[in-house]
Amino acid sequence: AAGVEAAAAALAAFSLADKDGDGHLNFREFAGFVKVANEEVAYLDDSSLPIFIKKEFVKASSKEVGGTTHLLSPAEFEVWHAAFLAARDTWEEELAAKRAAARVTTATESGAAALPPARFGGDGVWEVKLDALQLALESAYALKRTPLLIDATGDEVGGTTALETFYAYSGHQLLELKKMVVEVNVRKIVSLEDALRSAREKLVLALKRGCTFMFLLSNSAPPLRSKFCTPTELPVELFDNSLVQAMRGYDGDLKGSFLGKVIVKEDQLMFAHADFNVAVVTRFPREDYEQFLREELPLELMQPIVVTINR
Repeated sequence: AAGVEAAAAALAAFSLADKDGDGHLNFREFAGFVKVANEEVAYLDDSSLPIFIKKEFVKASSKEVGGTTHLLSPAEFEVWHAAFLAARDTWEEELAAKRAAARVTTATESGAAALPPARFGGDGVWEVKLDALQLALESAYALKRTPLLIDATGDEVGGTTALETFYAYSGHQLLELKKMVVEVNVRKIVSLEDALRSAREKLVLALKRGCTFMFLLSNSAPPLRSKFCTPTELPVELFDNSLVQAMRGYDGDLKGSFLGKVIVKEDQLMFAHADFNVAVVTRFPREDYEQFLREELPLELMQPIVVTINR
């Protein structure tokens, strides 16, 4: 039913764009449709819109002909239209997230400005209270390092920590690696293929929504590089924040990036949300994390941050 509705919506859009009624869309008609669609969202500015239109017209054209002189058939437009709608949904989510972030920034501007600029920026282990974690994360990303959060917000008894509770309600996509290890390697109730398929789905959702993709290690040292990280589900390059930042947003080359083998046509993902990011959380203490994690994580690409509870 969803496929029928999508086809009907594409046909209706095609009919509106086909101004001369010849059953095809020329470049000008296609451009008119995209301009109207962009006005509803106001995502692309006057300088980037023409570039986007030309790029998308060529993409929508058949491989044999292509170019801006091609006339788009209804079938070509239908395929392109489905991907375009998915991209426009991502634009709307991205703009909503930016507006929300702007409101938070305005509300906390005086407090953030009071923090010393050099608080974060060194090459060693950073320390931060939970209520100032966001600033530490942003500082790590500014240095193109993947945050490795050393969770010191719990107690010696165990149970869920304050940091874990915070992320449980954050809306980010959480990959629980200790659970994955137990289910796949110990209890053997989930196949590796199914576990990786589920991980890929979480990753794609984070890419679409602009969430942080969180690797939650707990007090385990999961076999990431040696077993779980694969080019088609969970690339190890996710831990390289310079590569993550390079492929994000409309200007990023998602399909040509390290995620090119992860994204499939059914995902309807044209580009990664500009706010997408990656972080890792471990419950190993500061004095032990390196010993346990150095074989499976590229620690040289990461920024260790000890997170403590507010007292």
